Amino acid sequence: MDGVNLIQGFLNKPEYHFVFQPIVGLSSGQVIGYELLSRLFHEGDPVDSEQFFSLAHASGLAVEVDRFILGAALDALPTFSIPHPIFINVDPDSLADRPIQDMLLRISGNRVIEVTERGDWDASIFHDFFDEWCARGGRLALDDFGSGYSGLEKLVVTGPDYVKLDHRLIRGCHESRAQQNIVGAMAQLAAPLGFQLLGEGIETVEELYTCMNLGVTLGQGYYFARPQAWNELVPVAEEVSRCVVQYHQELHSVPDVSEMESWTAHRALMEKLLDAADAQGRVHHIVHALFDALRPYSVSCLQATSSGLEPIVALGHAHLTPISWDAPSLAQKAFMSGRMEVVQGVRSTQKSLGTLNQMLGAPASVAIVPVGKPPWGVLGADYKEPYAWGKQRLNVLITLADLMTLVLPSQPNPRPE
Repeated sequence: MDGVNLIQGFLNKPEYHFVFQPIVGLSSGQVIGYELLSRLFHEGDPVDSEQFFSLAHASGLAVEVDRFILGAALDALPTFSIPHPIFINVDPDSLADRPIQDMLLRISGNRVIEVTERGDWDASIFHDFFDEWCARGGRLALDDFGSGYSGLEKLVVTGPDYVKLDHRLIRGCHESRAQQNIVGAMAQLAAPLGFQLLGEGIETVEELYTCMNLGVTLGQGYYFARPQAWNELVPVAEEVSRCVVQYHQELHSVPDVSEMESWTAHRALMEKLLDAADAQGRVHHIVHALFDALRPYSVSCLQATSSGLEPIVALGHAHLTPISWDAPSLAQKAFMSGRMEVVQGVRSTQKSLGTLNQMLGAPASVAIVPVGKPPWGVLGADYKEPYAWGKQRLNVLITLADLMTLVLPSQPNPRPE
């Protein structure tokens, strides 16, 4: 059966089901989201999904296929009660289709649109839709990065929250200096351009270690879990999480505070702040500096809005969901009091830190400080280990929060009331 007939046959008599693959924070080994994938069939036999969607795009039927697949997916998602962000693939042609745009805008919030870097499409024509999507709390991911010929242009124009490196760059990266150079170069772009870097197709512990060593902050692949139906999904193995934690503990048993205290490091950070195009860029540089210096499980910077505290940037095993003013949290307490809040040795059975604590997987040690004069938000970091915050680590957190206040005394992105 040729490609067009296969696709038309699917549209006339669709056979499919949905599966989920976890996305893992490489600072914690914990799940931070799921990619929603479709498994397609023809007369009961499985169809190669990647080939199917490529044929749909090439034959001009991608919009029809996405109208059906996305419609079915969006109807199904509320039945799963998934607490994490869901990453949803959308063909570039479909982003220009108003019915699909309307469909997506109805389910923004804790959702991430993945649009492939492959193919010749003009990202600038989607500006209005992307702006509306992000204004409603949605996020953007540039998928298959490194597989096309105009990736850097799309990276600059779309301004994604995530960049997913194509599996061809990850597969065997521990044995290829060229792949390592490309991945490392992308990691260097993450802070100034404000995205998290995700390695797709991680299948071995050697690939995992290489990705972490090069600065990749998120991972996805068979090493963590295969795509499965939601009711059959196997949690990421504890040994995987232990492997990630052990790697960081051995590599960063003592935080490299001395580097942060050196004039060379200070000057490098100051130059980045001076070169930043806007306030958002300066926030990203400071958060990345904190993450690099202390190697916590997560760092989050949140700004106050009329409805609550909303993340500006989050690294590591960090959350992306706004914290309502109605929900008790340590972040809210720090903001309201205007003072640093530190809680250590927490056990989920003894004490809850509120919404932020739940989103971060109940960390044992959390420190959050207000930023701005008067405060416009908070900067915080956490560790899974109890009593992880010592004097040196707290001094680094306070110093970088003070620096953020100095360069951003008022709210970085004022929002209309």
